Amino acid sequence: MSEAILPIRVDDHYWIVADDESRLWSSARAAYVAPDDAAYAAWQSSGAVATRIASEAELDVVIEAAAFEPRAAVTALRQGLVREAVIPEAALAAETPARGPKSAG
Repeated sequence: MSEAILPIRVDDHYWIVADDESRLWSSARAAYVAPDDAAYAAWQSSGAVATRIASEAELDVVIEAAAFEPRAAVTALRQGLVREAVIPEAALAAETPARGPKSAG
């Protein structure tokens, strides 16, 4: 059985950073949330799955690439940092960019 690859919305996604399953990065809130967070549970109920990523630094690269530079998002895809990305219009216009851990603090 093959695994379906669903597109992600970088501005509304959850990441498990550095295999730390005690918290997830929410790009929509620009903050870490607990695994039992109600919004995370609702997001999961739509069939979405959190993405594992090696470090906060890599997460910053992915989010900044998708939010500010579509060509950089393509580079992140080619480097295997993400499997697929949907870049929202707002992010392309940099009106409400998604924020990674480095830029949120």
